[in-house]
Amino acid sequence: MPKMKKWMLNDEWLSECRNSELKEFIQGKFSIEDPVYVNNSENALQIDLTRYYFLRKRISVAVQIFKDLLGDGDFLFCEYGAIGLSDLKRYVNGRPNKINCIEYQTANPDIEYSYSNISYVRVSGNRFRFRKYARDVLFRKNFANSYYFIDLDRQRVVRMYDDRGMDILCDKKLRRTLYEKYCNIISYFYRKDIQKSIYGDENKTE
Repeated sequence: MPKMKKWMLNDEWLSECRNSELKEFIQGKFSIEDPVYVNNSENALQIDLTRYYFLRKRISVAVQIFKDLLGDGDFLFCEYGAIGLSDLKRYVNGRPNKINCIEYQTANPDIEYSYSNISYVRVSGNRFRFRKYARDVLFRKNFANSYYFIDLDRQRVVRMYDDRGMDILCDKKLRRTLYEKYCNIISYFYRKDIQKSIYGDENKTE
């Protein structure tokens, strides 16, 4: 898949160009929908936040992971099954960019969305309130968490599915870095598969 060009990051970038890029990314090379790790296991890893008993620690670690992956660039803040972004002003500092919307049909029979759409907006990592979002995932009552964070340029995805953990999709080099940094909270259930996708036949000790 061709990478985004610098001119595509301008507000004047035509919606159709952006929509085509997003559609190809989430339903072409990858399958960006819950369960993100299971759908993309050869290119993803899963973080198990339940290794931390205290919820505030889970929030702190989640925020650090968001910043590691998205804090230094632009990304698309996406809400699945929505027309418009219901929490845009809550999470984005300053005047937001234009909201776009694409048609989307879920491939997961266990998911029912209110609308067959994905709404998204381009956000700079330094303008997003990652801590507020992570706190909402853990503490906000009746929080309909249908949000995905997608960096098309660097082909990264972060999905904090609930208070238990996060699915991350990125290139092998970054997965290796994240694995070694967060080794103690890599999903135990998928650990061997994640190791194999990163190290191949290399000997890797716990």
